[in-house]
Order: sequence, then structure tokens, then C-alpha cells
Amino acid sequence: MKLVKQAIEVIEDNCTGCYRCERACPTAAITMVGPRREALAVVDNDSCISCFRCIDVCPDDAMLAVERDEPRKVGTSARSVDPTELNALCEKAGLDPGQMGCLCSSTKIREMAAAVLRGASTFEELALATGAASGCLLYCGVPMQRVLRAHLGDRLDESGSKVRRYDSTQVLLEIDEAAADAYPLFALRREQAAARAKQEEKR
Repeated sequence: MKLVKQAIEVIEDNCTGCYRCERACPTAAITMVGPRREALAVVDNDSCISCFRCIDVCPDDAMLAVERDEPRKVGTSARSVDPTELNALCEKAGLDPGQMGCLCSSTKIREMAAAVLRGASTFEELALATGAASGCLLYCGVPMQRVLRAHLGDRLDESGSKVRRYDSTQVLLEIDEAAADAYPLFALRREQAAARAKQEEKR
């Protein structure tokens, strides 16, 4: 669950229509409107989860975060779906329901699975339903794709997605020590140790 406290405003005089913000937005909340060389960014703040990625990628300081009149809650409760179905989906995805799926928004795998069972069928819809992908996008892309693929299989269509993310075939235990140590924030060594312990328990 994430509390979205900010909205994004576009400073039109600064916008040069580079399309970077549209490509970076994890919920497809930004659309470029107008002829290609004169297009301006338009933000649907009902779909914005305050990841501020548009601000980070804008080379022209055209995106501005402002306080919302009323904060908006984003998230899907695991209690809103059948627990048997939820656990079955997590198992099929090869993920622990209690595992953290997105560190930046504190979204657990069970919440991602619940959102998918409730109808989220694309990366953008899953991000909007859970608040995941609202920060670094280094860790959450893989579990998000794995849950979506476990539920949708060949019906998952990512061709229209504009978001760049890591391939979903990456496995936690295959991340080498150098890479794990390079990102201490994500506690990858600890996550790997926990995963190995669970493997041993099943033997």
C-alpha cells in the first residue's frame, strides 16, 4: 500500500516534446499530445503513483511535483481474493507470498498476486493497482512479470509497453556476489540466504 501525496504538473513553456517522460512512466500516466516535433506532455494524475521518474529523465525541467489536495491510497489487499488461489498463483510464479516484491513501495508478492487475480493484466495495470515500480525499478520488475506470466501465460502481451525493465528470467540465486554487493540497499545476500534455507527445508 502506498500513499500518493504528490501530483505532477507540466511546465508547458519548458517542454520540448522529447518523449522521455512518456517512456519512463510505469503506469502509462503520461501521453504526448500534438504533432511529433511540437508534442507536449499531458499527465493523468489519477494514474500517477508519484515515482518521479518523469522528473528524473526530463532534460528541460518541465515536470514539477506539487502537493495533492487529498492524498490517494494505492494498493490491493491480499484479503480481497481467495487465499487458495493466491497461494497457488505465487507457487506457480515460484515466489513466496510474504516476500517483498517492491522495496520502494513495500509491496509484497501477495499484493501483486491479488491485483493480478483481480484483473491487472499488464505491467502498467499492476503498478497502478499496487504502487509497485514507484521507485528504483531495479528489483520489482522481475517478480511483477513472473506473477503476470504465471497467471496469463501466452496471453500476456507486453508489445505495447513503453517501460524498460530487466528480463523476468533472472533468478535471485543466480545473481553473483559482485552484483549483490553493489546494491546493499536490496539486501540480496540476505534474500539469497533465505531462499537457500527454504530450498533445504523442502529436501
